[in-house]
Amino acid sequence: MPEVILGAGYEPHIKQLPAHLDGARFIQLLTGRRGGKTKWGAQEMARRIYAVDLPAAAGLPYDPGAFKPGTAMWWRRNPRLHYWVASETYDLLDQAARELGLALPADLVEHQDAISRVWWLWPDIMIEFRSAKDPKRLVGPGLNGIWLEESARMRHDAWTGYMRPLVSDKRKGWCISTTTPLGQDWTYEAFSVPSSQGVPGYSEYTWTFEDNPHNDPTEAADAKLRLPPEYFEREYHASRAAFLGQIYRSWTTATEFNELPQGVQFERTLAGVDWGITNPGAIVVGGIDHRGHVWIVDSTYRSSELVEEFWVPEMRRHMTKWRFNEVVADPAEPDNLMRFSRAGIKVSGHRNYGSGKFDEHGRSVLAGIRLVASLIHQGKLHISTSCKDLLRELRNYMWDRSARGEFHERPASGQDDHAITAMRYLCSYALKPSNLRAL
Repeated sequence: MPEVILGAGYEPHIKQLPAHLDGARFIQLLTGRRGGKTKWGAQEMARRIYAVDLPAAAGLPYDPGAFKPGTAMWWRRNPRLHYWVASETYDLLDQAARELGLALPADLVEHQDAISRVWWLWPDIMIEFRSAKDPKRLVGPGLNGIWLEESARMRHDAWTGYMRPLVSDKRKGWCISTTTPLGQDWTYEAFSVPSSQGVPGYSEYTWTFEDNPHNDPTEAADAKLRLPPEYFEREYHASRAAFLGQIYRSWTTATEFNELPQGVQFERTLAGVDWGITNPGAIVVGGIDHRGHVWIVDSTYRSSELVEEFWVPEMRRHMTKWRFNEVVADPAEPDNLMRFSRAGIKVSGHRNYGSGKFDEHGRSVLAGIRLVASLIHQGKLHISTSCKDLLRELRNYMWDRSARGEFHERPASGQDDHAITAMRYLCSYALKPSNLRAL
């Protein structure tokens, strides 16, 4: 059993300590939000470097190369020990860097380069912070260890195809994976399965938000009321089984209506559009009341129709009927936006809330799905029974499933999602996080 040396001021809670004592070569922490996984990862990385790897390297030959101390090139020398901290994007590494800075005594840090994202530690130890967004760039010499922060957000081949071979060169380098699960994502097969099967060198530890004694348990109780069950189970209880089958499984006919209830008035009315040529296209019209409830009142769902000949007149019909002039659409086809503009209909290119730029193929899709799911869970989304295609898609919308039968937190391809996509545009464009407590 390895000696445990932890940073000053860090007192691991009852769930963290066994993971520090484990010492497995490949170890994964699967925890809920605020479970302390990032703090554990930083402390464990520092512990492995100084309590395990450095003593093992004592007496081994070390050649820094032809670089002189005191020069700028000294920080390009060959390291004695070499490590990466990796995540999908650099912004996900910010907290990891902060926690690592707390785990290391200040006098061990020799040099920090914010531009190249490289730290040099005494003696001759290099840590690089790397983005895994483009796995093809994850090349380099062998590594003594890697810490994967929020590993579930990475592409599976970032680890299996590129980083896993890097820890094969340096005396059986190790890997720490810390993450909240995204369904049965790639970390399930890479770490969870071998750990559960007792494969030597693999371990996994999991705990919930409530298991961290530093957390206020009333926060979890509040989140349970606000979040859809699958999101609560994933983010607070680290459940891999949360995203199984139907995406909007909280939907019930109780929130469908034949006619608008008396007294409902809209503070804002707009339409969402998802273009379709060979696939169906959709217009979805909705209003937002003073409570932040969304009322989907009308829709159009058609295939093989041209913009000028069908979609422009159809949009004008909706605008006249419901008295609105705000339209948000998929910006992936700018020609269609231009055709609407030439017809005198101003259309805004859709952006999900919080996105620095349009990215409808990544986190923004999941963010929009979460927003709609939260509206459903809180009873704030109401759909007219006349929107039959939208309701059909809503009930049949499914998460992706691999050939092995594992579900992943991404919509399955090839299914009808045109009306619910238009509705997602409408909701995420009109509602900001401040308007919906679940966000």
